[in-house]
Amino acid sequence: MIASKKGVELTFNLIITAAILLIVLVVVIFIFIGRTTIFTGGLQDCTSKQGTCELQVDCKGPTISGTNCEKFDPPRICCLKV
Repeated sequence: MIASKKGVELTFNLIITAAILLIVLVVVIFIFIGRTTIFTGGLQDCTSKQGTCELQVDCKGPTISGTNCEKFDPPRICCLKV
């Protein structure tokens, strides 16, 4: 009789521990996803690449595509100064 109570108690403790670890894992994943979003936003920023958002006709130097300048209305390009 005593052995079966220990077995049930051990299983219950294992389930509680696994649930707590699962909650911690989910929290860590959400933190990591949030940090990744901040990092990719910085990669798309034109000013972080030493450029400025300008109209195509005003740009006299090389350009970079895939930046946040394309969100303007009218769309602009990331222009690097030479």
